[in-house]
Amino acid sequence: MQVFIPLWITEAVFAGLFIPAGYPTTTKKSFVLKMGACALFLANGLYAFSLSAHTPYGVSILLGLGSGWIGDVFLALDPFVRRKQNRKLTVALYAIGGFFFLLGHLAYMAAFTRLLLESHAFRVLPFLLTCGCLLLCFVLTFVLAGVKAGKYLAPVALYAFGLSGMCALAICCALFVFPGAPVPQAVLIAAPLLFAFSDVTLALRTVDKERFESLPMRAVCLAAYFLAQMLLGLSIRLV
Repeated sequence: MQVFIPLWITEAVFAGLFIPAGYPTTTKKSFVLKMGACALFLANGLYAFSLSAHTPYGVSILLGLGSGWIGDVFLALDPFVRRKQNRKLTVALYAIGGFFFLLGHLAYMAAFTRLLLESHAFRVLPFLLTCGCLLLCFVLTFVLAGVKAGKYLAPVALYAFGLSGMCALAICCALFVFPGAPVPQAVLIAAPLLFAFSDVTLALRTVDKERFESLPMRAVCLAAYFLAQMLLGLSIRLV
């Protein structure tokens, strides 16, 4: 805990500075701050791994954190290419960043799936019910917010399915692999749900920038994201 505490405090400082620094436009300063925050959630995972039994779960979570870090690098390069007015390059960088985020989600899903299978704890019905409830929450969020996905419908829907699956797997791990263990349960439930919450707010900001692209919305989105990554890293030590 002596190392976790300063890691978490420093992460809060970097994330707290990065959020306003990148609004309304990303800058080279915000790039440095974001990379600092991302390096810290990766360091948090590596430290947790060093204290663990080096399980396949820990390896998969580390791969997910590493993929997230790489994805964040590509998504943060905008200040360096914007002046060149190179739209194709910007789109390519965002596509590469999104690809690495997808790999990260797959790594997290692999970690939770393996944990369930190794413990013989996978239950089809609870998984499907949890996944369905989460998908319903995503749909209701867009409906109640009065947001129409439009051209973003296909990628948003696909991402929602994948994210719901990841969250459902993690929740099943908490309930059926660690019954009676409140700390691992809380971490395994909170981390993916915070990730989902962050991505839902990001989707709203992307689809309807006029209403949802604000500093408070950015703060909520990014705070949930960095906290989720820190909790996923911490889970390596607890699982």
